[in-house]
Amino acid sequence: MLVRNVVSFGIVSVIAAAGLAPDPTASARAVGGWVAVAHSPSRESLDWNTNIDQQAAETTALRQCAALQNANNCRILASGPSCVAVAWDIDQPLNRPHGVAADTPAAALNAAISVAGPFANDPSVRCSYLSHEQPPGIPQRGIQRQMV
Repeated sequence: MLVRNVVSFGIVSVIAAAGLAPDPTASARAVGGWVAVAHSPSRESLDWNTNIDQQAAETTALRQCAALQNANNCRILASGPSCVAVAWDIDQPLNRPHGVAADTPAAALNAAISVAGPFANDPSVRCSYLSHEQPPGIPQRGIQRQMV
């Protein structure tokens, strides 16, 4: 019996990974949109975008990164249907951002700070379902990063 459950779980996982199963976040995207953040490893900056769907948000964030940062190595740092948060570590010569997608601003911020390490700085969060104004107590842009 246990073997059958493991096999069933494995098949469901493969089907979901292959994109054949219904997407549980589809309704979240249709209602609230998508948020993405792009980053160039050779720059200490981020380019955020929210849009109606994942592809549009990620494509625009990558284009903004390439244009605004004058970089040809931009990549998506984090992307999700709800909230994305980024915190920076203290690596030198360039700080590295660590991005996390989560369901709420607080959960995303806590996870990003945790991933960035004990000296995490400049936490910021954006959510697809919020207007340009963030709720009270949730910084859209965190404390200015200080070079160590």
